[in-house]
Amino acid sequence: MLANLAIAHFHMGNRGRAAEAAARCRAVQPRHRDPVIAAVCLNLQARLAVELGDLGAGRPLLDEAATAAQALGLGRLLAETWTLVLEAALQRFDHSEARRALQGYGADGAHSELDHWPAVLARWLWYRGDLDGALRATEEPRTGHAGFVVEAERARLLLISGRYEQAWTLAEDLHRRARDGESTEVAQFARLVAGAARAVSDADYAPLLQDTRKSRWVHLYLGALHLDAIRRRLRGEHVGPLVRQLRARARDVDHAFYTALAREEGW
Repeated sequence: MLANLAIAHFHMGNRGRAAEAAARCRAVQPRHRDPVIAAVCLNLQARLAVELGDLGAGRPLLDEAATAAQALGLGRLLAETWTLVLEAALQRFDHSEARRALQGYGADGAHSELDHWPAVLARWLWYRGDLDGALRATEEPRTGHAGFVVEAERARLLLISGRYEQAWTLAEDLHRRARDGESTEVAQFARLVAGAARAVSDADYAPLLQDTRKSRWVHLYLGALHLDAIRRRLRGEHVGPLVRQLRARARDVDHAFYTALAREEGW
């Protein structure tokens, strides 16, 4: 019950409550001794830490989660673990860890339509300068919350590629579906992409940014500033101060990907 509660909170964007439920789940495991439930909770705790940008906590949890998933033959959980290894590699531009994830995903049954691998792979390919490959990665189908995450990344990549109408259309549709599915974070992200694609006014965009300032999802916390910079550039505004703010935030959490996106020469 606690494991399901933690996952439900996570999908709804309540990461603090998800962390609490996952910790409680781990705490009672010595009494119940269910290795599968323990592995599920480990995996979720690892994801919460990595997506917060806390690799100090996330990497040991990832190692535990990978060991548990391999020992139990849980291909779906192993797929999610490799996804998080690649996400962590992106945060530090760690090519060795990225290579390990790219080799591990798909091996030994490590694949699932419930993992968000296509989104993370797309970010990695974007970092490597392969925007076309990144967009192709997001064409791989996923279901449920993972599907929403992959579509959100695809909408952002369409925006980055200058396909503003397509980005807006996908983001608007995704916002409605994610909102109806109570996936709050994805709905917020989609609204930010849609607003950037249409270069909406500060008055319309400011409330969207306000809602992201305490987010525990790094792609919302930092991604919002990056999307705002794109919106402002499309409006013909000077984005230097905003880009410097993004760079400062990214350095605070030691996130190499967003630090790179905030290089002034790129704007």
